[in-house]
Amino acid sequence: MRLQDCTYFLANRLTRTLKRAFDARLAGHGLTAATWCAMMALAENGPLGQKRLSAILALEHPTVTRTVDRLVEKGLVERRSDPGDRRQAIVALTDDGLALHAGLAEIGSCFMHWVTRNQGVDEVQQFKRLLVELHDQACAEMAGSGDG
Repeated sequence: MRLQDCTYFLANRLTRTLKRAFDARLAGHGLTAATWCAMMALAENGPLGQKRLSAILALEHPTVTRTVDRLVEKGLVERRSDPGDRRQAIVALTDDGLALHAGLAEIGSCFMHWVTRNQGVDEVQQFKRLLVELHDQACAEMAGSGDG
């Protein structure tokens, strides 16, 4: 197999390139692609336990903990005790985080428009569906094999 025929390589290369470009767009706000994703997930879902946030972001728990730590330091999210289990923390956007959310959503929309400017709407929607299908398929395969 040639490297250019490897779906993993192509997806990983695209991800890394987009991350660098998106990080550059977010740098002026003191954020990264990782912190943007965490904030958007909290804005869309409301307060979440870190385990659930990790699942939504498809990231390991220690990675999400470090991301949340950075956002807490910036005053954009807060950790609260889970009333149902005090050993667990709930993560929520602060008022400052909520205020920043609309601008962040616009940055994300502008960035994705820039990335897909040469593709048609139908092509972009098809690509998004394919990404979701491949993700779901990989998760199901890992769950079935005991690797996930």
